[in-house]
Amino acid sequence: MASSRELLEKRRAQLHEAALACFGDKGYHQTTMDDIAAESGLSKGTLYWYFDSKKDLFLSLCRRVMDEFEGAWRERIADDAASATDNLLVSLELFRQELDDLVPLLGVIIEAWALMRHDKETRRLLEEMYRPYLEIMGHIIREGVDSGELRAHSPDMTAFVFMTFFDGLMLAMGTDLWEGDWEEIVDAAEELVLHGLKKEA
Repeated sequence: MASSRELLEKRRAQLHEAALACFGDKGYHQTTMDDIAAESGLSKGTLYWYFDSKKDLFLSLCRRVMDEFEGAWRERIADDAASATDNLLVSLELFRQELDDLVPLLGVIIEAWALMRHDKETRRLLEEMYRPYLEIMGHIIREGVDSGELRAHSPDMTAFVFMTFFDGLMLAMGTDLWEGDWEEIVDAAEELVLHGLKKEA
C-alpha cells in the first residue's frame, strides 16, 4: 500500500502532467484550473488541495522540470576522470535529448520569462533555478581552462553566454521561428561551441 508521501508525489506528478498538457495547448493565461482538473481526471477540490493557485502550480511545474534537468546534468558529468571536452560533449548531448522532449514546455517557459518582468516571486524562483546551470557550465569551462584544453577569458561570462545561447534556441523553437530539424540546430550549436572554446594546438 502506498504511503501518504508516495500518494502526494503521485498526485502532484499527475497534476504537473495535466498542467503541462494544458499550458502547452492553450498557453498559461488561457488555461483555467477547471481545464487542468479535467485533464488530470481529478476533482477541482483535489487540485486546490495540492496547489493554492494556477501560478502556484505553474511555478511548481517549472521547478520540477528544471530540477530534473539539473539532476540529470550533474549525473552526466560526475566522472572525475572525464576531461572538460568530454563533459562539454555529454552536456550538449543531454541538451539534445532533453530539450527535444521539452518542446511542449518551451512556450510556457517563455511565458514564465515574460511574467518574471512583473512578478517578484516568479523572478526569484527562475533566478534560483537558473543559478545551478551557470555554476555547472562555469565549472566545466574553468576546469578546461585550468587543464589547457579550453580557452575563455572569463569562464563565468562564457558560461552565461553559453546558457543564453541555448535560451535563444528555446525561444526559436517555442515560438515556431525555426521549423527545421532540432538535430540540425544542436549539430550547429555543438560545432560553434567546441570551435569557440577549444584551445588551438
